[in-house]
Amino acid sequence: MMTLKKMKIKQPIVVTMVVILTVVVDYLILKPRVIRFESNTENMTTYNAVELKKYDGTDLNRPILLALDGLVYDVSAGGDDYYKPGQSYHYLVGVDSSRYLHIFGEGLIKKKYRVVGRYAE
Repeated sequence: MMTLKKMKIKQPIVVTMVVILTVVVDYLILKPRVIRFESNTENMTTYNAVELKKYDGTDLNRPILLALDGLVYDVSAGGDDYYKPGQSYHYLVGVDSSRYLHIFGEGLIKKKYRVVGRYAE
């Protein structure tokens, strides 16, 4: 039979092991692997406010773009549901949306969509 003194020693070790295992599983297994090519943006197109406005989803022959933290993301894949004119997040496209996305959504944009250029005001 295990004494109370032995249980007190083992309990913190077990809790610590569970926490470590949870962190390892979360970061190494469950987190999606996102390959980013931000270091190659020097060879990509640089957009300013006037140029980026052309990619706001109103021209069906152009991709839908938004700027976030100096990078331009192609969000065309979410266009029908979110970014085309009349959709909930249309106000985010064709402009620098950093101010809005820092409140909510920054992580989603960076994980889900690819970088296609740089943004310079």
